Amino acid sequence: MSKKEENTMEQKAFAKPSLLKTLIGLGLLLGALALMIYALKNIKTENEDFVQLQQSLVTVTDTTQVDPANDGHMVYLATQLRQVGAAYDPLFGVGGEAYTCIVRNVSYYQWTEQSRKRKKTFTESHEEPDGYQTREEKTVTEYYYEKAWSSQLHNSDAFHEPGGHRNVQRLVIDSERFMADGVLAAPYWLGGEMLANMTSQGGSLVSLKGMSLQQARRPLMEDGMPMGVHLLGDSVIYYGADPADPQLGDVKVSFMGFAMEKNKKYVLALAQGDSLLPYSMKTGKKVYYKISDEAFDAAEQMADNVSGNNYFTIFIALVVWLLTVWAVKMLEGRVLNPMCRLPLIGPLLAKTNKKTASWLAGTLLAAVIICLSYLGR
Repeated sequence: MSKKEENTMEQKAFAKPSLLKTLIGLGLLLGALALMIYALKNIKTENEDFVQLQQSLVTVTDTTQVDPANDGHMVYLATQLRQVGAAYDPLFGVGGEAYTCIVRNVSYYQWTEQSRKRKKTFTESHEEPDGYQTREEKTVTEYYYEKAWSSQLHNSDAFHEPGGHRNVQRLVIDSERFMADGVLAAPYWLGGEMLANMTSQGGSLVSLKGMSLQQARRPLMEDGMPMGVHLLGDSVIYYGADPADPQLGDVKVSFMGFAMEKNKKYVLALAQGDSLLPYSMKTGKKVYYKISDEAFDAAEQMADNVSGNNYFTIFIALVVWLLTVWAVKMLEGRVLNPMCRLPLIGPLLAKTNKKTASWLAGTLLAAVIICLSYLGR
């Protein structure tokens, strides 16, 4: 390094930040490193999972019987889903073979607690030395209460202001989900989360037309509660004196029904015995399977997931780069001054302004963090 360059570096001194900025900068650097290591580790594990699944993929053509050789493999098959048994709510007698799932929805009329934040100015008077006043603005939380229908039971004892807002639970009926005996994706049974997800969307209100008041009173007979019962339209059971004037403790019950689609399905899932289950990724954060109305290339589907993960890695690297540059801007002289003494990069940093130096130094540190993350994954 020439004497002229040394003199330039000696004259160049970036200001050292406050303690708070130093702590924030260090936190950003450590956060960037942790984010990169965590993301790379999880993405590497997921990609290894997808490669393993691709290698074990089996296309099932014989849907008349289960092939034991496919156990533990991802299988792809075209099949007609068939429901076995009926979905039925035993308490109310609602449901039947037309439904794969019946969901009982219950709501209660009760006090609910709401909150809002606002700024409030507090004034304090002082006698000494000359009766001056001080004012301080604080953010306060205010609580207010409304009567409303809610699917959750609200414990009024836990309210911040329970006085005058006491809830009365005269009748408690659980919201529940009732499934048919099973769904056959010949030659396999659908299991686990696959079946639950298939019956979580696209339902319709179940008609209660033809239900007798005797059926609707079943929960009252079990609990021995003297309450009025009303059938509203053909879809809601109302427990209370007057539906037009709801009182605390009144209850409404309705039912959603989910029917099995009759069209052909294309299924990609893990074969275990005579069941198809979602594959649990080794990261433990999600499961993998697919059910579609249209045929698809299962191997290509998994390859696309690997490509998606690789693009996500690039996105995370960009985030890490921005975090690192931000950290360098916070740390200022604590990072830039030592880096000005480095060969090659030092003279360049010494000749630039703080903003440009922060971007250059941040980019260099980000590259180091990304390389270390790749080595340590």
